[in-house]
This record gives sequence, structure tokens and C-alpha cells, in this order.
Amino acid sequence: MKKITLIASLFFTSLVATAQVTVGEGTGIDQHTPINPYYNYTYTQSIYLASEINASGDITGISYYFDLSGINPKLDKSNQWDVWIGHTSKSSFESKSDWIPMTSDMQKFTGEISHEDGVVTITFSEPFAYNGTDNIVIAVDENKIGFNSTQDAFFNHEVEAERSIYKISSDININNESLPEATNRDVWVPNITFLGITGEATDECVVPTELMAENITNTQADIKWTAEGEDNFEIIVIPATEEMPEEGVVTSTNPHTAMDLTANTEYKVYVRTVCEGDEKSEWSEMYTFTTANLSIEDNIIEGLRVFPNPASDVLSISAKEILLKVEVFNTLGQKVLENDFQNTDVKLNLQNIEKGSYTIKLTTEKTASSFRIVKK
Repeated sequence: MKKITLIASLFFTSLVATAQVTVGEGTGIDQHTPINPYYNYTYTQSIYLASEINASGDITGISYYFDLSGINPKLDKSNQWDVWIGHTSKSSFESKSDWIPMTSDMQKFTGEISHEDGVVTITFSEPFAYNGTDNIVIAVDENKIGFNSTQDAFFNHEVEAERSIYKISSDININNESLPEATNRDVWVPNITFLGITGEATDECVVPTELMAENITNTQADIKWTAEGEDNFEIIVIPATEEMPEEGVVTSTNPHTAMDLTANTEYKVYVRTVCEGDEKSEWSEMYTFTTANLSIEDNIIEGLRVFPNPASDVLSISAKEILLKVEVFNTLGQKVLENDFQNTDVKLNLQNIEKGSYTIKLTTEKTASSFRIVKK
């Protein structure tokens, strides 16, 4: 697929700034917005919601994205544009005649556009002062007679309501001041970047990620996770066979030491963040670990870390002791894998064993330890 860059000739190089908000990452290319290069003339309007822009301030330009996957993609016969932008209380178009009036003060660009590396950037003649609360409507009028290929198109993303409306014509140049009935409405809007504004940070309660169990013994384990900027949590550590309760144990310690566990037992872990006003995040994804075998409870390997668990292709094992041998046994007690090492950090390749539960036996210079993993 291809992407285009519309660049107003004024000052593209000075406009490449970090302040911008992008709405939409869709790959739809069978739509007519912001224009359809295959027709002589196109006039479109599209609505962007305040909730998806999540910013306010001066918008200095916009960028659209052109599909470059076609054969010799071009816009040379569809490059004379007028662009309007304004506030609107509308969130959709109700009929083919439900155009939003565009006044002269809303027109921020008129001229020839070009493309570069799939990005079409339009620099406004003067900034649009966006209030951050109303929705935004953008109108594009393509005026140049002539048409490009059927394969020339812009990327769009699908939304829930008819937030685009368009008129395409092979012989009539559509006039913004006396708009005819539209060709149709659409639930697709162009992917767009608003230049000059920056999305506002949200105060969402962060969902913990990257759960990991360390220093696993037959009766306890240290559980840690990542939740940047957060200090208070709820944690659930229960045997894998039990149903998840609604509430967990409140903790402000990360890592959290789970105690009074049962030897040689698989446990599942969930963590969620507790924010101000007792607001709580969603629970983290489930993480599992297995406690050490009771028969070797006095032979715990110092600083042992095993992750991820469940594992798919590679299991990472580290300890403060040098690992000499790793053996893998299935539920029948048959050895299915054995590797020799001389390191404190090792990677165990699980690609050649079947999915299921396995017991891992680790041997170091000082001791040995066993634990269970799941190959997914």
C-alpha cells in the first residue's frame, strides 16, 4: 500500500514539529475521502470527534496518507485543492443533503498539493484555533480537471456512524457555496494528523504488566510487575485450579512476597492498580508460576528467576549460582530435554517439545531444584 504527503509550498521543512495528533490507522483504500483521484472532481466533508483528538490549541496544518502500493501512484491530475476546517456540534451526517456550511473564514488552504513518501501535508494559511470540546469538520474540494488511476487512493479507517459525506463527478466542478445532493455518506473517514497540537495526557489507572515470580521456594515467591507512576495495588495469588475472587490483597510493595504457599503447586497471579478515590484499573493478564518441590525444600537455588511461564519457544532462567544442567521431564516422568550450561543466565529452547505441563530440574555447583512450567 502507498502513503502520500501533501505539502503546501510555504514552509514544510519548518513545520516538521513534534506537536501533532494522529487519528486513525486504518488500511481502507476503497473510499472517496478526502478525495477520489479517479474522478475529475471531488468534494468531501469528514467529522473528527473531540474525544479522539483529545487536545486543544492552534492547528497549523493537516496530513493525509496516500496508498503507494499501486502501479506508478500519482496525484498530478488531482492536486488542486481547497481545504476548510471548523468546529461542529454534529457527530454524523443524517442524509445526503446534510452538508455542514463552510464559510470563507474556515478556508485555510487553496493551491496545489504534492506528495512525498506517502504523506500529504497541507500547511494552513493561518492556524485554526481549536477549542478542544467541539468536534471538527474538514472539507476538501479537488478542482483540477483530469483524473488519475483507479489504484490511486487514500487510507481511511472505519467508524460507527456516517461521519463522511462526498460528491464525486466526472463533469461538474462542485461549488462549496451551492452544494448538490451528495453521492453518498460513509462510515469511513480519512486517517489524519493534526499538526501544531499535542494530545493531552490522561489520568487513567495504569494496568500492571510484565508480571514475574522470583526467589521461588516451596512456600513463597516474590511477585513483581511494572506500573509506571503507581504505588498502590491489589494482588491475587491462588492455585491455578481455583476460581478468581472479586477482590485481592492490598499492597504498596513491589515486589510483593506471596507466603504460605503449597509445594510443587502451580499458582496464578493477577495484579491491578488502586488509584485516587479508590478507582481501580483492569486486572493484569494472568501470570503463572510453580512452587518448588517439597522433597528438595532445603536445596533452593539463590536468586532463581524463571520466565515467562507459560512459555512458548524460549524459557529464560537466571540465578546467583552457576547453572550446570537443565533437565525437562513430562508428566509421565520421562526426560524429554537436557542441556548442559556453565552460566548464571541461560535460555532453554522449547520449540521441539509438545504443549503441556513439564517439570524442570536445575542443577548448580551447590544444589538442585525442581519446578513446573507450562509449554503453550
